[in-house]
Amino acid sequence: MSDLKLLDGVKVVDMSAFVAAPMAAEILAEYGADVVRIEPLTGDGIRGSGMTQNIYNGDAPLYDAINGNKRHIAVNTRTAEGMGVLWKLLETADIFICHMREKDMVKLGIDWDTLHAKFPALIYANTTGYGSTGPLASRGGFDMIAYATRTGLTTDVVPEGAHPYMPYQAQGDIPTGLYLSIGIMAAYINRLRTGLGDQVSCSLYGSGMMSAMVPILSGQKPYNNLWPKGRENVLPFSCMYRGSDDRWIMVAGLQWHKDWPRFVARLGLDPELVTKYPDYMTALAKSNEIIPMLDELFATKTVQEWSDILTEEDIPNDICLKFSEVADDPAVLTGNLMKEVEMPSGEVIKMPRTPVYFREAGAPDPVVAPTVGADTEVVLKECGYTDEEIKKMAEEKVVGLGDTWDRSMYVIKF
Repeated sequence: MSDLKLLDGVKVVDMSAFVAAPMAAEILAEYGADVVRIEPLTGDGIRGSGMTQNIYNGDAPLYDAINGNKRHIAVNTRTAEGMGVLWKLLETADIFICHMREKDMVKLGIDWDTLHAKFPALIYANTTGYGSTGPLASRGGFDMIAYATRTGLTTDVVPEGAHPYMPYQAQGDIPTGLYLSIGIMAAYINRLRTGLGDQVSCSLYGSGMMSAMVPILSGQKPYNNLWPKGRENVLPFSCMYRGSDDRWIMVAGLQWHKDWPRFVARLGLDPELVTKYPDYMTALAKSNEIIPMLDELFATKTVQEWSDILTEEDIPNDICLKFSEVADDPAVLTGNLMKEVEMPSGEVIKMPRTPVYFREAGAPDPVVAPTVGADTEVVLKECGYTDEEIKKMAEEKVVGLGDTWDRSMYVIKF
């Protein structure tokens, strides 16, 4: 569990699955809330998602990253006794997190109206595909659909006519969970004043629109800023160039009137280039002239050499890394952005930290999540269940005591 105590004393019940809503619960857990995660006895399916990521040794780094600081109980909520456990937990909970559509909440009797009537101070948080109202409210959705496809991301970040962009797993889930955690904490602060809970929901579609805010705003009439963008449509110093080592570097010299003269002087280029392209709008209009010239220039040095030159001139830039290279970037450990974690397989990997740092409290540590049902017995006793009652529920497969899940089913030996 987290060493941070920012939310110490806050009790959370997390009955969500997949990634977005569990991510929100993990933020609360990392900040010190006591988060009890309810899984089915067979475990959350995300535990086995490593097989879709070339992970065949049983490790589940994605599941760990979004669930590591929680206590885990295994409960069959499809039974009356299992739902009884949920109701017991909600009696003392401050926050309840799930990811259900309205019809499913009503079917289980855990819709907002029912819970608010019974627990008026409870904060009810939920993620959806397309929102709680409107024509798509009843429709399910994963982030590759609701967050990426419907918002234009898959179509408008690739050249015209090219195959649509394929989102990577959880690309939209993570920011959606972060947005939801912000809403939860705002509702909690409001409850401290009013004594009343609230229903907080966040959709993948809405989150995707926030992430694509600039092109969605400017693409509307009367602006008609249309995508996709070719290199000829961008500022020459807000563009990528290929170095002599066949790697790419991104230059972000957005202050053209300052960055361009420094660049020209540093490289010993013709001073007339400053006069010819003096400002942002001129450079943008003449990008079809400037970019080919810079293509030839950048092809004469490696991207690291260019990065050194640009950095010395205080022109923002960075080398285009591959996903597989990020964990080996010296900045990730020295900058406290990742932490080495030993996985159940014995392998040591680097896990990203939540990118919010508190000067006094520090940064929360990513950790490996407990196994399915690891904390069931302890949590049930806290709810008032006796040893005999717990034993009976375990025998009837209402709860799991850490023995209902086998990690080896996610291990494939070649």
